[in-house]
Parts: sequence; structure tokens; C-alpha cells
Amino acid sequence: MNISVDEFTRVKEENTKLKQLVRKYQKRIANSVDKKEVEFILNNLIPTMDEEVAGYYEIFSEMSCPKLTYLELIKLITLLFKTNRADLATFYCQQYITEKNLDEVKEITEEMQEEYQKVLTGLSKEVLKKNSTEVHLKIYFEIFSYQPNLKLSFVIFPQLLEQNIYNLTNKIFDLRNDYWLLKLFFIVSYYCPKLIQEYLDYLASHWDIINRWVKEENLPTWEFYVNLANHTQMKKKVTALKEYYQAKSNGLKSPALIEPEPSISNNQIDTKQWEKCSEVRKYGYELKNKTIEQRRVALQTAMKHIPLSKIQSHIHWLLQNSYKKNGVHGDFSKAINAYEMDLEYLQKFFYKDL
Repeated sequence: MNISVDEFTRVKEENTKLKQLVRKYQKRIANSVDKKEVEFILNNLIPTMDEEVAGYYEIFSEMSCPKLTYLELIKLITLLFKTNRADLATFYCQQYITEKNLDEVKEITEEMQEEYQKVLTGLSKEVLKKNSTEVHLKIYFEIFSYQPNLKLSFVIFPQLLEQNIYNLTNKIFDLRNDYWLLKLFFIVSYYCPKLIQEYLDYLASHWDIINRWVKEENLPTWEFYVNLANHTQMKKKVTALKEYYQAKSNGLKSPALIEPEPSISNNQIDTKQWEKCSEVRKYGYELKNKTIEQRRVALQTAMKHIPLSKIQSHIHWLLQNSYKKNGVHGDFSKAINAYEMDLEYLQKFFYKDL
């Protein structure tokens, strides 16, 4: 292949530049310390200790605890995360943020703003790693709780949240602790309220995952937040889950303990209108080819998503519809009996005094 003299000269110049870059990076690597070496140094100078050893880390703090800026602290915590020392990251977060020992940030220039975005993005990546824990998340949210500067709080933080809100939410899904979803809700509502409805839409669409590990003691907070945001779908779901916990405390029995009953045949129910209007049916509740055990499993699932009054109202409508059609469009006696039993089941275990 023939090339022109000009092309040859250009390629030769590019090759010379690449050689210079290689030499530069080789020198940098030769003088650098890799992650494993840093871990070795830290683990030998400051061994990980049991949390019960009072004052252990404070010894090092008293020996040397320089004043840090907010930016320097974020860099330090990110590096500690990278070297698997979340214990030290926790200590320094406490030392500087909780105790408010950081140097004041008076003004943020455009150049500084770019640097803040860069280091906060680096911290976010560490928190979102697969092997990160609730400790990482706790420190991350504490960093958000500190307000060193208005520009940082209401320009950089909102941008960071917009970029990471769904990744953070999915990370919390992995950790299976609804407390952090509430914490994220608070932070988003403070720094970036325009995202709240979108965030709640996302939670509502993933409620099948979330409701399994929402703690009963956190329900009042959930109720407060979704009412404050006036999010209709989430209000219904939280109300339904609250009623479900109430049912459990009132003696809701496991369907596995109930004697199975033969299923009802196809020609004994009217499913046409049912399919149009039944939210309950989405969670598996129907008479067609279902035993009493299967129906009650479906009802318990629906209770986590749909308010009790709506479930009862719907089954009562089905019962009334069956009464009207019984003897006119066939024998609906088994369907009537099934609906009556299901209504009695809900009444009995939700209201134990009745």
C-alpha cells in the first residue's frame, strides 16, 4: 500500500506523541501506589477494630485531625470506600459532618463547581457498586444532609440526584430496607421536588417488590409522605398495606391451614364484567378453577395493594350480581356460597371483635 509523504509525516508525528505518552504513564505507574498497597498500609497502620472498642479511632484523630474542606472530605471518603475501609469513612463522616468540623465554603467558582460534580460523581459510583452496603448508603445520605453552600445544595445536588435517583432506588431494592427509600424521598423532596411525582410513580410500579419488606413501624412515615405528595396510587397502596398489617395483628390465618374446597366450574360465574372492573382479579382472585385456599392466597396478596373497603365492595358487587343471575342464567349457587365465604373471611380476620 502506497502512502503520500504528507501522510507518512503525520503518522510519524502521531507515533512520536504516543511514545511520549507511554513514557509519561510508565513513570507515573512506577511512582504510584496501587489499591492493594494502600489497603496494606491502612490495615497495618489503623487496623479494623470492633465498634465496641471505645475511643479507638479517636486516638488517631487526636494525633492528627487537620481541618478539611467539604471537597477534601468527599475525596477522602471515596478513597476509603475504594480501599474497603468503610469503618474509617464512617468515623471521618462523624468527625467532620456530624460534629461540623469542616472549613466553611464561602464561594464556589465555575471551576470549583466542576470539581465538586466530578468528586461527587466518583463517590456515587462507589456507593452504587454491587458490593456496597448500607454503611456506604448511610454516609452518602449524610453527605447530602450537610449544606456547605447554597450553590452546592441547590445546583449540584439536584443535578446529581437527577442522574442517580433510579440507580439509588434499585440499590436500595437490593438492600431490602424501606428506611432508605424514605430517606431518599426526603432528600429528593428537599433538593429536587420536581422529581417527587416521578419517583413515587417508580415506587408504585415496583410495589410488588417493595411491600415484602416495608416495616410496619415505618408505615406512618410512608403515609405522611405520600399524603404530602398527594400521590393517589401510592396512597392506595400504603393504605392497603397498613390494613394488611392490621389484619395480621388481628389474627389473619395462613391459607395453608385451610381445608381445600373443590373449584367452581366455568358455567357458574359471570366473568364478562369481572374482567372489566376487577383490580382484585389482577392478583389472582377468581372462582374459575380456584380452590378456597388459592382464593385466600390471592386475597392476602391483594390486601397489600388495594384498600380493604375496595376489595369488600368488589366481592359484594360480584355476590349481588350472582344473586340476580341465579336461576335466570343458570345455577350460581356455588358462586354465591364462595363469595359469601370470602366476605366472611375478610370480615372475621380484619375485625376480630365482630
